[in-house]
Amino acid sequence: MKGKVQSICDKCVAPSCISPVICSNLDTSHKPLTELYQAVDKHPKIKKSFIGSGIRHDMLVRNSIKMQMQKN
Repeated sequence: MKGKVQSICDKCVAPSCISPVICSNLDTSHKPLTELYQAVDKHPKIKKSFIGSGIRHDMLVRNSIKMQMQKN
């Protein structure tokens, strides 16, 4: 994950992009990572794949709430 607008990140002095609140400039999309997992699962020589880490549940919940609000 990184900032949507790099110039905003360059000026930022906050020690964390996610604490105490998630920065609105932070791109919280997990799409590239989930696409990689899906590509691994589709590989013909791989029977099973497991995720040890990498997905942030708190970020996914925020994204799903945003999507639900946009649908309404």
